[in-house]
Amino acid sequence: MVKIECSRCAVWIHLPFHGKEDLIECPHCAKTTPVRDIFVSGGPFILHRDILVKDMQKYRRLVSEAEKEMVGLQKKGASSRAHEISARSLSLFVSELKEMLDGCRDIVRHSMNGVKVRYAIDSRKYYGNIMNLSVSGICLEAGRTASINRLWSDAKVLLKGGKAGPFTVGGKIMWIGKGGQMGIRFSNVDESTMGLIKGYILEKTGKRAGGAYRKDREA
Repeated sequence: MVKIECSRCAVWIHLPFHGKEDLIECPHCAKTTPVRDIFVSGGPFILHRDILVKDMQKYRRLVSEAEKEMVGLQKKGASSRAHEISARSLSLFVSELKEMLDGCRDIVRHSMNGVKVRYAIDSRKYYGNIMNLSVSGICLEAGRTASINRLWSDAKVLLKGGKAGPFTVGGKIMWIGKGGQMGIRFSNVDESTMGLIKGYILEKTGKRAGGAYRKDREA
């Protein structure tokens, strides 16, 4: 999660999309505050974005080593309660650190926790789950669909449930990973479409500047 501290009332203001804005209105005191000293958080952890970016490679190595340790603990967890509890705790730590690293991207990715979605690859229609979504692309849990498609194939994703109604975003498959995950980069996204994507993200994640966080599982 990306956020700043209001310079007037010191309340944290969530920034679902950090861009080129210089000022933002605080939802708590209704005063305008400058967008500076951006922090990223994951669970109970919070770091200044510039500090995290400066040591990005160190934190990525930390994630990699923690994931290896987690796999080892999970293998032993079936026969050891101590290893099971430790693996579960380490998994949470890795997840929250990854969330913080995502907050360092120029374009923030928003976790959707498996919201269902309909999409098409070269005119063939499928259903899958959204792992994360940004204004520039989407990561899908596509199952075996991922293995039967090729990189650079044309893709269309139907996003529905927003106040503006259903809309389609086109793009191309940029990567196909393990576990049936697939990444699509959107193409030719104009201002209007970007606004629709932002509205969809805000509605599905419940993220508002300074607002509460809720989950919405409906696509």
